[in-house]
Amino acid sequence: MIARRLTTFKITSLWIYLILPIAVQSASHQARIQNTDYWDLRYIANCVGLETSWILPNEQLKLYSSQIDLRFQLHKKEYTHNDLKVYLGYPVAKHRGSLYISKNDFRKVLIPLLVPKAIKNPKKLYRIVIDPGHGGKDPGTQNHRYNLSEKDLVLKVAQKLKLLLQKRGYKVLMTRNSDVFLRLEERAEFSNRNRADLFLSLHFNAASTKSVHGLETFLYTPPYQPSTYRTKYLASDKIIRKGNINDDWNIIVGSLVQRRILMTMRLKDRGIKKARFQVLRDITSPGMLLELGFLSNDATARSLRSDDYLFNLALSITNGVLDYQKLLNLLRSR
Repeated sequence: MIARRLTTFKITSLWIYLILPIAVQSASHQARIQNTDYWDLRYIANCVGLETSWILPNEQLKLYSSQIDLRFQLHKKEYTHNDLKVYLGYPVAKHRGSLYISKNDFRKVLIPLLVPKAIKNPKKLYRIVIDPGHGGKDPGTQNHRYNLSEKDLVLKVAQKLKLLLQKRGYKVLMTRNSDVFLRLEERAEFSNRNRADLFLSLHFNAASTKSVHGLETFLYTPPYQPSTYRTKYLASDKIIRKGNINDDWNIIVGSLVQRRILMTMRLKDRGIKKARFQVLRDITSPGMLLELGFLSNDATARSLRSDDYLFNLALSITNGVLDYQKLLNLLRSR
């Protein structure tokens, strides 16, 4: 399966030299929609050698090749990238009989995922910081029926994950190794102080509706766009934080880890989302916050009582990290 995922990165090198100057100069394929710059998806597809076809005329558009399948829907923030759900900063719009995505999403989502070799200076990956969320006086979400607490579960997964990554040669540190409380800023400071190459914050979720279930990965929101659960653009969204240094690598590693967990655990894909979480705001390495399931869902809660299930969660995250390592090695070899 890793071969299929990496094929999305093999689009012709003409992209780097062709699409960026042409896209900037060709105003006929740009539009200003609700005070945001948008670009024509059919034009983008043409520049990168993808075909296009309407799934539903004027509403659903597919960009594809023999190895790539991207699907966009009018007015939706999310699109699918080889069946992986990825959230854009702005909803897809229609203009002159075509679907458009924002220029910001083109640069912050499509380019890194389709052509990571366009991103300069591939990262090294040796020091990994695992951040088990909550702890001490902060239990996180709880399921009293099954006697489960988020702070305990994430620590168990983190400990298993640490051992698995260490066996593969990584230097692994944890923000907490026991049931202690840490402020959010302390977690980022710990990661930066230890010169992490990757930051993994582990959590479990909850919802008022028990039927809600699945996996979601949060990345720090790039500047000049609202977070996933907001529609209104605020002046504060223009601020560039430390967590934005690695926007491109965040979406790359986040997608690989999300995909690997979904493959292994058979969870519902709730998407790669963006949020300005404080724990991600000040990290200087690529990083993500993983919501590994909903404790409020009975089926998930029952699964989480199994040590084997927790081990498989840790193993799937490990395999996602290894996929990221393989990609970095591939990019350095070129």
